Amino acid sequence: MADFMFSATCLAMPALTTSSNFNVIDCHPYLDFIDATAASKTPLKIEYRFDKYRIDDNLPSIQITKGNEIGLVLSPLLVGIVIRSYGWTILLGNNGIINKTLMNLGLIDRPVGLMYNVLGIVIALVHVFLPFMILPLMSALQGIDPSLTSAARSLGAGKLTVFTRVILRLAMPGIQAGCILVFVLSLSAYVTPALIGGLRVKTMAVSVVDALIDTFQWPFGSAMALTLSLTGAVIVVIFARLTRMKWKMS
Repeated sequence: MADFMFSATCLAMPALTTSSNFNVIDCHPYLDFIDATAASKTPLKIEYRFDKYRIDDNLPSIQITKGNEIGLVLSPLLVGIVIRSYGWTILLGNNGIINKTLMNLGLIDRPVGLMYNVLGIVIALVHVFLPFMILPLMSALQGIDPSLTSAARSLGAGKLTVFTRVILRLAMPGIQAGCILVFVLSLSAYVTPALIGGLRVKTMAVSVVDALIDTFQWPFGSAMALTLSLTGAVIVVIFARLTRMKWKMS
């Protein structure tokens, strides 16, 4: 608990001023929260998968799995986020299903720490936000003309070349949209990090709520929220520029 005891200079902010924003940067505990937030969000940006999409040997085309697997992907959206987070506490706890199963199988001697750390937060957030990555990607893959992959194969391109030079590039809008959706949603996630991370791991969203509700430091909490919003916006713009996203003005 000593790691989360803040100095009086970090909290004594009488009004929302520019010094509130610098105070967020100067306080080392809140810099740790930024690190925890970044660590728990970075793996979510690479959670998209192409294992459900394959190129057929005879006729190269994108085969998209439907039916039960699509329902399985969308299943997290059918349950409230609070219920899902509590469900992960049952699975990841020291006396949870995962640790009990591994101990009964003799694979481990003591419970593995899957809760109250960044790993547990990442696992829970991937489950929560995976549909927001898969759905844009699936839409982009469905829009690819199978004749393009057939033409590439007829010109001597191998499966890997067809995937990297044709499919991946044509699916890039879906990848970009999914990455931005997942990043923005996970950046502002509060319930899952609060329940899975507890007091040991605090992200910026959790810290903002603590400052506004628990300690009633509204100016400082507002400064933290503003800092988080601006940081997220800058990262999204940089990502869009690096991936050469073409914004279409309607």
